[in-house]
Amino acid sequence: MRKIILVALMFLMVGVAFAQSVWVEGGYLPKTAEVKYPEGAYSGLFINDIFYIDLGINYTWSIFYVGGDIKTYMIPRSDILNFLPFYTFYTFDTGIKINGLTVGYQHGCAHSVNALGYLIDPLFPVDSGFDKLFVRMEVKF
Repeated sequence: MRKIILVALMFLMVGVAFAQSVWVEGGYLPKTAEVKYPEGAYSGLFINDIFYIDLGINYTWSIFYVGGDIKTYMIPRSDILNFLPFYTFYTFDTGIKINGLTVGYQHGCAHSVNALGYLIDPLFPVDSGFDKLFVRMEVKF
């Protein structure tokens, strides 16, 4: 197992060395809104004090780009130093950029997380995903 972790860390370091941008973003969502669905369906989620961390990377070669990020949402336990993750959102992007015109593809998917603090069921038991093809025109002033 140690060898697998070591090899994965080596690939990660090489990937970061050649990346054009790498980011870490952390944040706090003080409030969420509950969504009401039809009778018998999932009733929604209403949690305050949600924290998140977002890790991302982007590579660019000439006019081509590829990248992605992983954003994990979590709630604090009794003290502020321990968190229980409950939902993770993954994004993959690729495409071409030429003089303000971007043609791209994006895949996103979100999955619930079973953390030890929830006993059996995940806090937010919903999985989702999307695929997006797009054309974006950008003008800089």
